[in-house]
Amino acid sequence: MTTAIQCYPALLSKKNSRIIRESEALIDLKLVDKVYILGFKKLNSEVLSEHKEICYIGKYKNNKGLNYLLFLFSIVYYSIQLKPTFLTIRRGESILMGVLAYFMRLGKLSLIYSPHELESHRSGVSFWHRQLINLSEKLSIRFYSKIIVVCSPIGNWYRRRYPFKDVYTLRSIPVN
Repeated sequence: MTTAIQCYPALLSKKNSRIIRESEALIDLKLVDKVYILGFKKLNSEVLSEHKEICYIGKYKNNKGLNYLLFLFSIVYYSIQLKPTFLTIRRGESILMGVLAYFMRLGKLSLIYSPHELESHRSGVSFWHRQLINLSEKLSIRFYSKIIVVCSPIGNWYRRRYPFKDVYTLRSIPVN
């Protein structure tokens, strides 16, 4: 059985439905049989997808402090326990944990980096935070088989920076 874990270190809701739509598309196109979404989800909250092949794991209450640290280590834990075929990392802060999961699985895991924005140039974070993301990306990107971005300018930036990587654009268009 082909499975994927999608890691999203933010509160899951209909507003950020890109991860839900992407997971449903993976199943509908028969690229994977099951998708696990690792993220922050309020207990007893809205149903995000009717697909029975999509499971929510790591139902942490918020993405701050200890919960965020648990989230990072959960990436490795669930990669070992569930033995997915693919692991998708969406934030620069967690890109190194994907590499750790890759090594813990002895390379039997395909890593996909799918940033929602240009992570090393993200606004609202400190200069040193951006530098740390930049360094993490440079060190880790060679272990990722694909990069999926949300728009052409970001895709072009990644193609110039990492010409040896497959970069794809999956437009982020809100659903009403």
